[in-house]
Amino acid sequence: MNASRWYNIACAAALAAVALAAGPARAQRVTVSGQVTDADNGQPVAGAFIHVDDDDREVMTDVQGRFTLRRVPQGDRVIWATALGYGVEAQPVTLGSGSATVNLALRRDPVRLAAITATVNRFESRRRSFGGSARLMTDREITNSAARDMRDFLLVRAGLSRVQCVGISAGGSGGSDCVSLRGRPAQPVVYVDEVRWGDGLGVLATYRPEEVARVEVYGGGQQVRVYTRWFLEWAANHNFHPLPLVVS
Repeated sequence: MNASRWYNIACAAALAAVALAAGPARAQRVTVSGQVTDADNGQPVAGAFIHVDDDDREVMTDVQGRFTLRRVPQGDRVIWATALGYGVEAQPVTLGSGSATVNLALRRDPVRLAAITATVNRFESRRRSFGGSARLMTDREITNSAARDMRDFLLVRAGLSRVQCVGISAGGSGGSDCVSLRGRPAQPVVYVDEVRWGDGLGVLATYRPEEVARVEVYGGGQQVRVYTRWFLEWAANHNFHPLPLVVS
């Protein structure tokens, strides 16, 4: 969560939380689950962030828009959610003993959508200027893939062939997952949110599809660039311009 707290969205939730007041210091804890959907079409919203009151702790919805918050103190609370390109939806609840269900419907925010579109267009311009092969996979394709993680997604949906890294040593923080490039094993150079994360697809095994908004694959697998939903929101908020693309 960046310093601006998603366009200061926490301010509204914090004020609501103060108005509701917290429960006793030793209040029992309960589990809250539910689903986040698009208010216009009823479709699940993957990758939405869910909070309780003004707590920094957050959970993310899965590909079906579902979430589970554990060990939430009983009493009067505010459950609130936001997602890439959406506004904030907050719902006051009174939590008693046992589990509770809270469903939230998010409405698209035209201002945030416009900023995100401008940011994505800058990434698109850079991708189209690349002289070699470049493949783009968007959030819809990613979340509908049913992949366990982003390594699995790339191996199944990006046409990359996994092979043993014969004669290649894994260095730095990278893994040892190689792909076949022109008949030879090679470790893709992996970037996450414009930062080099390591060599080999293994570094993506900890990223879930619902966290990712965009994937670019260059040179048939020489380089893989992954962009999380959080980063695209941050980039839109800060008028971010991507650096020139370099693929050996």
